[in-house]
Amino acid sequence: MSRLTKDQVNYPPEEVDPLVMLSNIQHQIGHAVEDAAGDVTAKNKLKSGSLFSTFETGNQIMLVSRTSGRALRILRTKADKRKVDGRGAVTRQEWNAVWTVINEGHNQVRLHNHNNFLAIVNGEATVITVPEGSEHNRLETKLQLVLDPESFVALESIQEPEKCVGVEDNGSMKAAENCTSSDNHAMFGIHLIEKA
Repeated sequence: MSRLTKDQVNYPPEEVDPLVMLSNIQHQIGHAVEDAAGDVTAKNKLKSGSLFSTFETGNQIMLVSRTSGRALRILRTKADKRKVDGRGAVTRQEWNAVWTVINEGHNQVRLHNHNNFLAIVNGEATVITVPEGSEHNRLETKLQLVLDPESFVALESIQEPEKCVGVEDNGSMKAAENCTSSDNHAMFGIHLIEKA
């Protein structure tokens, strides 16, 4: 992922008509999950020895939802706020769906895209912007990796245990307070974009 300056980071607007988006990607959903979670995860395992090893500090990854078959990405709302959804294209060019890993040890990570950190706050998946160069220790952005038997990963809140980042079938976010690590909506295949 090329480095963008602060002035170049302009997240794409939120899509307003999910039905149009669904009809455009309907043929991709079934096979996209298998491709992202099966083939990509298998390749990542072969390259790095274990799924957890793709979460090394500095690695750039995509989180591909098991339910939507699309990547977790950051968007800009009409109110000029940042939000996440699970409707991103699984390509290197989808820069707003590429997450940089900070490994905190004990299978705990922080994931960010241009200093916008994935977080769970009050039972909702969101992003928290942290100014570049500032110290970052907000517990809301610390996530526990939970591996399922089929080589998917769930991202569970450290601050709010049993609440996970989750994506509905249509790519919208599932409320974290209604999503546990055993829920299919919480499962992500990992696509390694760039190794640190």
